Amino acid sequence: GGPRSVQGFQGNVLDPAAPATYTFLEAVFSEVVELFPAPLGIHIGMDEIPRGAWSEDSAEEAALKARLASWLQQFLALRGKALLGWEEAFYGPGVDVAAQPQALAFAWKEDERFAVNAAAAGYGVVLCPAHFLYLDLVEGTDFEDRGLYWAATTLPV
Repeated sequence: GGPRSVQGFQGNVLDPAAPATYTFLEAVFSEVVELFPAPLGIHIGMDEIPRGAWSEDSAEEAALKARLASWLQQFLALRGKALLGWEEAFYGPGVDVAAQPQALAFAWKEDERFAVNAAAAGYGVVLCPAHFLYLDLVEGTDFEDRGLYWAATTLPV
C-alpha cells in the first residue's frame, strides 16, 4: 500500500521518521563521499517523493522532508561537501542557505521562478531545464514522434 512514485512504485522512499533511515544514509553517503573526493558536493535527489509518502498531513510531511534535507546537509558539510539537489529539496526550510559549503539547487522545471528566487535567497543555482536539456523528450506533436512527455509536450523552439 501507500503512495505511488511517478514510476508506479510503492514504498520506494526512505522514512525520515525512522532512526534506521539515518543509519542507512550514514553508511551509504560515507562510502559515496570516499568514492568521489571532488570538492564540489554530493547530489541527494529529492525530486520524486510522492505526496503522502510520509503523512497525509502536508505540514507534517513538509517537516519530515525538511528534517531529512537538514540532516543530509549537516552530514555532508561535516565532510567538506556541499549538498546538491533538485529544486524540490529546497522547497521549505530544510536546507540552510548560510551553511558552508554552499548548497546548490538544480532547477529543472519549465517555470524559472524557482531559480530566480533561490538565487535571490543566496543559494547557488544550476540551471538544467528539462524541456531543453533532456534528450528523451518528444520533438514534435505527431503521434508517431518518438520520445517522452514527462517534462514538456513538445520542445519549446
